[in-house]
This record gives sequence, structure tokens and C-alpha cells, in this order.
Amino acid sequence: MNRVVYVSQFSEKLKNNFEKEISIILQKSRKSNLELDITGLLVVNDNHFMQILEGGTKELEDLLTKISHDERHTHCSIIQRESITDRLYAKWSMAFKELEKNDLKHLDRIYSWDDIMSSAEKGIKIPEDKIQEVVRSFIIK
Repeated sequence: MNRVVYVSQFSEKLKNNFEKEISIILQKSRKSNLELDITGLLVVNDNHFMQILEGGTKELEDLLTKISHDERHTHCSIIQRESITDRLYAKWSMAFKELEKNDLKHLDRIYSWDDIMSSAEKGIKIPEDKIQEVVRSFIIK
């Protein structure tokens, strides 16, 4: 089993119809992920996505290929791939979190949202321990 974390920017299509498009993404991904035994979390803030996906290698690779061709976002960058034994989001075929001011303050103590996005866009490697800490900070009970 694996965990993959990627970040991307919203496309104009998504920005112009955010509520509707997010609703469609969540509805379709929850159904599909349940069938494929994929779990995870979609995080949004300031025109960016961070998505954490957990599942089998083939299922994740197929899904990432599909995601990379989705016109609702651009500049898709994988910032972490790791082999895992336990899921962090086992109860969620696709959880959703829209970051608020308090979330950002908490993240700033680990690795700021802006630094994550900027590093990903520039191809700068983010320290693994920081990504893991950020991912764990989003765990939904």
C-alpha cells in the first residue's frame, strides 16, 4: 500500500465555478475511490489543492494519470510518495478540508502553505519529515 501527496493550482474553469466543481469532484471521487479501495483527503486554500491519497500501487498510479489530465487544475506536482502499512484516512474515501486562518497558523509552525506551494512550483524538494508532519496534521477523526 502507498500514500501519495500532490499539490496543484486551480484552473480558471474551477475558479469561476468553485462550489459546483468541488461538489462534483467530491461526489465522483468518493464513489470511485470506494470501489477502488482508495482513501484520502482533498485540502483547498487560496486557489491551490493538496491531495493525500492512500491505496494500492496500480490504483494510485491509474488515478494520478487521470488526475493529471483533469482540466480543473494545473501545475500538478507530486511532493511525496511513500510505502505505508497503515492508512491515516482509513474511514474516508475522500475527506475534504477548506483551510481557515487557524489551520494556516498551525501549518506555519510546521511548513507554511505558501512555502509548500512555492517549493512545488519551483521543483524544490520539501523535506520528507515536514510533508509527513503536514499530512498528519490534517488527520480527521
